Amino acid sequence: MRGFEIVKILTCLPNIYCRLQALVCIDEIPLKIKKDYYIIVNRCKSTENNCKIGHWFVIYRKNSSCLECFDSCGTNLAFLKSILPYKDTIVFNSERLQPNNSKTCGLYVIHYIHNRLLNKDLHFFDLLNFFFSKKLSLNEKRIRLEQKRITRNYYCKHGSNKNN
Repeated sequence: MRGFEIVKILTCLPNIYCRLQALVCIDEIPLKIKKDYYIIVNRCKSTENNCKIGHWFVIYRKNSSCLECFDSCGTNLAFLKSILPYKDTIVFNSERLQPNNSKTCGLYVIHYIHNRLLNKDLHFFDLLNFFFSKKLSLNEKRIRLEQKRITRNYYCKHGSNKNN
């Protein structure tokens, strides 16, 4: 999924889109993330030809000392510490939630951040358990349906042509 496709869907969710601090390549992570904001990160470096096309994950600043990192393919602390310039507590998922043959990681990022910002009181793992399944094919179906619902609702309300 391309970066502009993620942004296009996020613009259909103005209350979520306004909390996007940056959409960046892995070597462009900002030195600060504002509280209650998120960044979407591509695992490719900015010097690579396919930057803004590859695998996406999201980092959300829950409070002044805690970051949540959601990666639909799972991640680990060593990797996160190697790329993040922060000394904060890092909460992350190590378990894969997206099927191996799926190319919809950007939709998983949107699904996570949409539900996170609407459910700030939930603990990270409670949120994941509530909005994701152990059945990866069910997750894939859910996020595709949510994306269709989001864009359909937006274009119905605004009367725009979704092909623009």
